Amino acid sequence: MSRILYLGLKIPKALYRQAIHCPIIKIAPRAFFEPDIIQAFSRFSDYTHLILTSQTAVQLFLEAAIFFQINADVINTKKIVAVGKKTAAELAKHRFSADFVPLEETAEGIRDLFANWDRTSLYVFWPHSALSRPLLTDYWKQNGIKHTDCVLYDTFTNHEVTLPDLSTIDEIVFTSPSTVDAFLERYYHIPRDKKLTSIGPVTAARLVKSL
Repeated sequence: MSRILYLGLKIPKALYRQAIHCPIIKIAPRAFFEPDIIQAFSRFSDYTHLILTSQTAVQLFLEAAIFFQINADVINTKKIVAVGKKTAAELAKHRFSADFVPLEETAEGIRDLFANWDRTSLYVFWPHSALSRPLLTDYWKQNGIKHTDCVLYDTFTNHEVTLPDLSTIDEIVFTSPSTVDAFLERYYHIPRDKKLTSIGPVTAARLVKSL
């Protein structure tokens, strides 16, 4: 049985026995009383669409909703867009349903959804990581789509986690571009003698660029 090194925050149950879990990144939520976050959530009743692009964004958005006393009924008045199946599954854990899950599980997939919508009636809310690519906000600005983006958390390299000896590893799973960057920061290079697995095309592109 091959030995897998899994770098994401949460390891899938299917890999429990086979993989070493090394969460090489860590999440630092921003304080909900920061002015930008207060302002963004104060407008929540006005938004038509809620964009959620990660499981972490789902978790922190719902924590913020509790903090700002936004109940489930109000959230359910919005059209919810989830970037992929895992994000949609995280919503389902909390009894919310994604109205749209693009076939391409990337920001590009979300962007393409907007091509068929009446842009004049939209007011989009996007809570996200500080490391999120600006593709969505650039698109909304270029097309005159009203939107508010809100940084809820920062992502850092995890310098506390113990690094396994790569000589015992057959496969490395990178779950996001930030795991690629953090791996380089901790290990200094990407080993070419391992099977390298990327979750999603954006992660794959970052990995190829780093080789």
